Amino acid sequence: MKSLCLLTAGLCLALLSCGRVDVRGYIINEEGKRIQGAVISASKADTETQSDKKGYFLLTNVEASDTLVVSAPGYQPVRCRALQRIPWLIILKKENEI
Repeated sequence: MKSLCLLTAGLCLALLSCGRVDVRGYIINEEGKRIQGAVISASKADTETQSDKKGYFLLTNVEASDTLVVSAPGYQPVRCRALQRIPWLIILKKENEI
């Protein structure tokens, strides 16, 4: 009986964590240069991170159904689904100058 309770508790924890992913990768521009300081945020959660000097980012424990928003000054924002694909390569396009 004790092992059945432990098994049930383990299954419940596994189901609660299903659909959560860690999203990591690099942010670059159209010329292939890595972008430092880009903000990567999850739209459903109050969580965000920034890319480092190598353009690398890591956003942990995000719902797989969530939408990521990637933005950086001077670039058009990008929206994408938070799939666990390692590593991501997100290309930002420069904003059109008026």
